Amino acid sequence: MKEFTIDRVPSITWHFLKINDKNIMIPDEKGAAKVRPYSDVKSLSDEEKIKFNDKVSKISSASGEEFSEYLKEASSDNSLYIDANEELSFDIEFDTDDKTFSAAALNLSVGAGKKAVAGAVMAGRGHGFGAVRTRIVMEEGSCLTLVQVHNFGDDFEFINDTAAVLGKNASLRVLHIILAGKSVNIGTLAELRGDGSSYQQRTGYICKGSEDFDFNYNAVHYGRNVTSDIDARGSLSGNASKTMRQTIDFRRGCAGADGKENESVLIIDDGVINRSLPLILCQEEDVAGEHGASIGEVSEDILMYMESRGIGRDEVYRLLSKGNILSVARDIPDDRIREAVLTEIDEGEE
Repeated sequence: MKEFTIDRVPSITWHFLKINDKNIMIPDEKGAAKVRPYSDVKSLSDEEKIKFNDKVSKISSASGEEFSEYLKEASSDNSLYIDANEELSFDIEFDTDDKTFSAAALNLSVGAGKKAVAGAVMAGRGHGFGAVRTRIVMEEGSCLTLVQVHNFGDDFEFINDTAAVLGKNASLRVLHIILAGKSVNIGTLAELRGDGSSYQQRTGYICKGSEDFDFNYNAVHYGRNVTSDIDARGSLSGNASKTMRQTIDFRRGCAGADGKENESVLIIDDGVINRSLPLILCQEEDVAGEHGASIGEVSEDILMYMESRGIGRDEVYRLLSKGNILSVARDIPDDRIREAVLTEIDEGEE
């Protein structure tokens, strides 16, 4: 087994809080995830690949540089370079061998002035370890909606390593839905290099049983008048554990930048563990940053009101948990993926 430290926060806090980063163990033996496209895929030319790699080589990683490089190597034979100027839809399935680490890489290039949608449903059942490395280059005036749905078995461990660099007036929207998995770890970094670029992150999750979800979202502002908006909503029940790191990083020279981060967590049972770290770093004066959080149980007044209308407590929590997923799922532009998410939620209630 190999050990890595992932999802390290850009500016550490007290170690006893156990929120600065996370240690993971993955098998030595490498495998390949099965990437199944549901749409025509236009690959980059060899020359375009060189230019792409030159740009992404300057991007850091929210998951961690050491792990990201290992993942790049592990997925080298299963790495797609895509001209993302259309609607793209994938299923990514992972091996269920607990002695194998299966990986895939998606490299998306969005041309100047182009609009694209890229969606992936990632799944693995049984025992297993898997990861996907996504790198995105967005040229001037481009627009991309990235959808990543995580739906794994009770014994599956997964790492999502995503990073993007945005050119002038480029717009990136990321939708994350986490339905299940023994351990789901997500590191996402958006580097707002071009003036007027924007990044929006929307996350919905249901963390239950003994599941462990770990998030590290980073928006780094370089250009002038750039904006970021990070919002996560989820529920915790049973003995589940969740760690959320949200960082807005204002670098020198990003005058007029605006960043927001928010989190809403529904606590259902007493046995859960919730860790939240909203962070704002600032090297520039002419910026605006704000963060907020709502963490707790449903108030007794609301529960009593709902019960008086014939809705039991368990049903109230179920509806609210489902609502966290639906708030993100309704914005998925890919009909196939949106319907798959809605179907999974309905079947999970039976």
